[in-house]
Amino acid sequence: MAKDFVQVAPDGAGARIDTRSFDRAGTEIEQQIIGVGDGTDSDPAKIATAAPGGADPGLVVRNIPSGTQPVSAAALPLPAGAATEVTLAALLVDLAALLARLPAALGAPGGGLKVEGVAGATAVPVSAATLPLPADAATQTTLAALNAKVPAAPAAEHTAAATPSSTRLSDGAAFYKPTTPTDTQPVSLAAPVTVQDGGGSLTVDSAQLPAALGGGGGLKVDVVSGGGGSSTQYTEGDVDASITGGAVLWEDAGDTLRAVSAAKPLPVGVQGTVPVSVAAAVTVQDGGGSVTVDGSVSLAAAIPAGNNNIGDVDVATMPASSRTADTVCASQDGKYIVVDGVACEIKRATINLAATGDLVAAVTSKKIRVLAAVLNVNVDGTWSWRDNTTVIGAAWTLRAGSGFVLPFAAGGWVETTSGNKLSAALATITQASGFLEYAEV
Repeated sequence: MAKDFVQVAPDGAGARIDTRSFDRAGTEIEQQIIGVGDGTDSDPAKIATAAPGGADPGLVVRNIPSGTQPVSAAALPLPAGAATEVTLAALLVDLAALLARLPAALGAPGGGLKVEGVAGATAVPVSAATLPLPADAATQTTLAALNAKVPAAPAAEHTAAATPSSTRLSDGAAFYKPTTPTDTQPVSLAAPVTVQDGGGSLTVDSAQLPAALGGGGGLKVDVVSGGGGSSTQYTEGDVDASITGGAVLWEDAGDTLRAVSAAKPLPVGVQGTVPVSVAAAVTVQDGGGSVTVDGSVSLAAAIPAGNNNIGDVDVATMPASSRTADTVCASQDGKYIVVDGVACEIKRATINLAATGDLVAAVTSKKIRVLAAVLNVNVDGTWSWRDNTTVIGAAWTLRAGSGFVLPFAAGGWVETTSGNKLSAALATITQASGFLEYAEV
């Protein structure tokens, strides 16, 4: 049966019905809400998919009539394979038959199955050939190899040790080796040992020495004590006509023995030229004669005061002179001027400008000082000296066909700052010609 609806007058004057509206195929439907309650609460019971809250209204369900109602499951279907009284009874019969076959001792709780051999019964073979052995377990093979290393009579391999004690060493092939007092035992030492001969002597078999000593090598021996003579080869300051001993000595005046030392070196007589390479300072004594040096000599200390003739000397550098403390000679040929005690060469340059331009190029750490100048211009205009691009002082106004003459002045007319070039700026003038003298100070 298809869903339908009943049309009622909306908003009538009668009692109102609780509804909710929704759209059905373009038509607004008002659906009546029916609540289940006791008539005392406007909030009816709810149908919910979650646990209700403690204050939510609900329905009370009880048995009708009151009391416990019997429920029978006799006719309920059981799942496939479920145990029933019939199947359990059959299993019980099988268990009783099995229990009757066991010994009485096994019937009590905690009983065990005991296996005993029966006289005259057939032996049961047991093989452990294929059982795995633990790691490093002894086998017939390993025991046979060990047996070969143990002598048949170990007691015969030991003799009473002589006083104070002695030890028989292994030869590397067996644990024990029968030895006699004349046997030779190889000895390998990882550290040095002390050997005492007890007042006798030691013999070393050359075949047992290291290879380095076999081919003409030598055996180093440190003599700790003993020996047939005194270790003193000479006495300091002895006077002896004949010198004996292995020490390096030399005979001084009066047959006096001298040990070679820094204070008493070997006397050396040199004839001719002897090249000498010296890594440190040395003291040279000419013995009242003279010493000629081929090359250069550096003085590590100041020459003592007094008359010291050291020959011709080329002076490479000198300390800066002072105008107040030093005497400076300047030439009078017009080639130099003295500035702060330093002689500066007078240089000349040609002036030939058609517009603003350079006169003298810059010199590192030097100032360009104009000492004298002669200039002529072709038209009326102005001339300005410049320190690089900065005008020095005011512009000079000049007339056509004239100019200026600056007589020589050691102090200079204009000067640039250190490291800057000297230039001139022209205004209106289209040709400026002349000469100038300057110095780099």
